[in-house]
Amino acid sequence: MTIPRRRIVTSGRGGVSRVTQRHRPRLAWPLLKDCRWQIRHFNRGHEMKTLQQGFTLIELMIVVAIIGILATVALPAYEDYTARARISELILAASTCRSAVTEASQTGMSAAPTENDSFACGEGGSATAPVSQYVESISTSPTGVITVTARNISQLGSNNTLTLTPFTDANTTTPAKDEDFERGKEHAIKSWQCGGSIEPKYLPSSCR
Repeated sequence: MTIPRRRIVTSGRGGVSRVTQRHRPRLAWPLLKDCRWQIRHFNRGHEMKTLQQGFTLIELMIVVAIIGILATVALPAYEDYTARARISELILAASTCRSAVTEASQTGMSAAPTENDSFACGEGGSATAPVSQYVESISTSPTGVITVTARNISQLGSNNTLTLTPFTDANTTTPAKDEDFERGKEHAIKSWQCGGSIEPKYLPSSCR
């Protein structure tokens, strides 16, 4: 790139004018452009190096330790929570039979029940034909005791039965008898008590 010269008129001796030419200083534009490119390239490379930095060994050890603590504390609590949520389905499945037994104790049956599953509340189910995903079977005894067998709840193992026992008093001291359901001798059910082989920690608050 050619930089134009500037003409300067000065007065010489004897009033004679002289025309001189002065060169403008040349700008080092190629050098400046190269410096700008190097600075931009350096900044970009520095940013890429910053982004590519990983965790140090100590940071990784801290993260692994935190994950281990969370797994130790949270996983058992989560498993207990899921077990209680599934067992609540057992209580819900027994609610129909509980209403039927309570009604029979108030209105009376033509004769005292002598066989299991005499309350016509949907008793049934087996290992090959379960009631639902988490309920294998439901049965009632002549005294009104409801037994629900659970399935697909690994936390329970073989302790997978829930019983609901009816009582004719509010303090759960007098369990119902088969003759309490016979018309003319009926005694109303006033309270229920949970039982069975399921651990108490898995039972809902209403059964504790």
